[in-house]
Amino acid sequence: MRDLSSVVEDLRLVQRARRRFLELWNLEKDVINPVLDRMADDLQQVGAAGGDDVPASKPPGEAGD
Repeated sequence: MRDLSSVVEDLRLVQRARRRFLELWNLEKDVINPVLDRMADDLQQVGAAGGDDVPASKPPGEAGD
């Protein structure tokens, strides 16, 4: 049977991992998701405007390179 000190240490590790996960999740929720939403809105506006502002990409080796 495991001794009490190793169980306590494992619980501390789980608690630390949980705290780190929640910190990263909050970062994603508060920072990353709004940026991605803004980018999606911007891309939709460019697409609705006909996309004239964005130069078309050419495959490598096509004339004009």
